[in-house]
Amino acid sequence: MSFIKRIAFVGLQVRCGETIVQHLTNRFRFTELSHRVTQQSCQWILRQGGAVLLVSEMPKSSSERSKYFSAGSGQLLTKHRKYNHVHEFIDMNTYRGFLYDHPVTYPVDSACNVAFEVSSVDEMVARLRAAGCEILAPPHTVRDSTSQVSVAIVASPVGNVRHTLVERVDGDPAVLLPGFERDNPSGYCVQDSSHVDSVDHVTYALPAGQWKHVLAWYSKNFDFKRHFVNRLDDEKEGCVLQGVGVGMRLAAMNAADCTLVLAESIPGPGLNQVAMFLSKHQGPGIQHLALHSRDIVEHVTCLQNSGADFFKPPAAYYQQVLERNGASKFCPEILKRLGILLDVDEEGSLLQAFTLPIFEEDTFFLEIIQRCHSRGFGAGNIRALWHTVQAYMDG
Repeated sequence: MSFIKRIAFVGLQVRCGETIVQHLTNRFRFTELSHRVTQQSCQWILRQGGAVLLVSEMPKSSSERSKYFSAGSGQLLTKHRKYNHVHEFIDMNTYRGFLYDHPVTYPVDSACNVAFEVSSVDEMVARLRAAGCEILAPPHTVRDSTSQVSVAIVASPVGNVRHTLVERVDGDPAVLLPGFERDNPSGYCVQDSSHVDSVDHVTYALPAGQWKHVLAWYSKNFDFKRHFVNRLDDEKEGCVLQGVGVGMRLAAMNAADCTLVLAESIPGPGLNQVAMFLSKHQGPGIQHLALHSRDIVEHVTCLQNSGADFFKPPAAYYQQVLERNGASKFCPEILKRLGILLDVDEEGSLLQAFTLPIFEEDTFFLEIIQRCHSRGFGAGNIRALWHTVQAYMDG
């Protein structure tokens, strides 16, 4: 029996929270639902449809805090003074000002938390402890006047990635996490007018030789099952893409509505894009977050009109799409203009578009994906994306 129900949120830990929040809301059409401030950290909850982000500003040293709350920042401190009533519900000495995440000073901005909503935090933590997993924060309760949740945090085998476990005592996934000031009272419902249904998957970037260990860890501790990427996916070797400028192994797994994809670097001449992520991120971690869209053409058009930048495959790719897939209900010229990849197999169609990296270090990015009865990841799209990103890196 799997304790996992769904992905509750994906956590970002950054140096300048307000800048990232503005970027995500202005260009990528996320809505800021709530935020909170302590003497050590600012946090924001953002949402787009069924996808929720928790943005946490990295902990500050005492000297940095004094500058942060100096006269020049007095307006910010005054604005958030009302949050002090939250502190009595949790041990701030343990959490250092963070709710729902573990404060780790990391050298670069990073997506580093895949939070799972679970049926029982206590039972899940007991199981993880028995398996020898590192518990970063033991089970505790967070509550306010509107809701109450049980929470714990566990380390993963992937770099700085951890998992916050959330059990909703009131059982209603539409209610926001307690402990934050609501910015948008109308944003309580999980579904809205956004194009996004849910988080489709989260992709980890791994160094060579790690994928089987990571698969085994999630299978043992979270009941994830292997999910084959496409027809090229081999049970023992994964989906291996190699050639001129290409060197990557993919494997996927899922539990309930949660899918994790592993992208492992295969050593070869030059520095490939997975290896580049590992270098710039200074270790393995979350490479990208995929948002499932109900209408990718309209969605990407909307985001580009807001200023979001997307990778654009070479023009030759769309001629190959015509040759490979034949007639389609999707117009190649529209897909070309928007940078949307198309792959068709025996199950259906898969459309994908990938943003340019969001952080300064060129690491984490977003994917917009639409599945028309397709459950895997098209081999043609993977190879096209690889060459597109590689061209961006080389340029």
